[in-house]
Amino acid sequence: MNYYFCDACRYCFSAEKLPDRCPDCGAQIYKEKSAVRLANKNEIEEYMLKSSLFLMASLTEGLPMVLLEAMSYGIPCIAYETASGVNDIITNNDNGYVVKNRNEKEYIKCINKIMEDDKLRKKMGKKARATVEKFSKDEILKKWYAVLDGDYDEKEKK
Repeated sequence: MNYYFCDACRYCFSAEKLPDRCPDCGAQIYKEKSAVRLANKNEIEEYMLKSSLFLMASLTEGLPMVLLEAMSYGIPCIAYETASGVNDIITNNDNGYVVKNRNEKEYIKCINKIMEDDKLRKKMGKKARATVEKFSKDEILKKWYAVLDGDYDEKEKK
């Protein structure tokens, strides 16, 4: 997955390959001078540091690493429920919100709830940062060793 940056609207997004148009403003991609370009690490960090909330509207995802990246900056996340992944990262009403059935009204309600309540946003942000630890290399290795040693219990999945 690559990160792209639109110079026209300042939108940063991820995609497998360079799209024909910016998904936010629709700026056309031209071979000579493109409005959308590969984003560099500093731009992503700059935007994450300025962000109060991370919104993911993907239809499908495996394990959305972008949610973990946002949470590592202490940013609460809102995402639509997908077949897998999102519920493994976001605990609804704890470190963000998972919106079911692509319900746009509910999605907007969640955005407003977090943005209008600074205390809630900070609390969710702290919990988001703590969530990332569950996905650290050390924690994942512990689970692999438990599986390989035959000591893995279904309760440990949670």
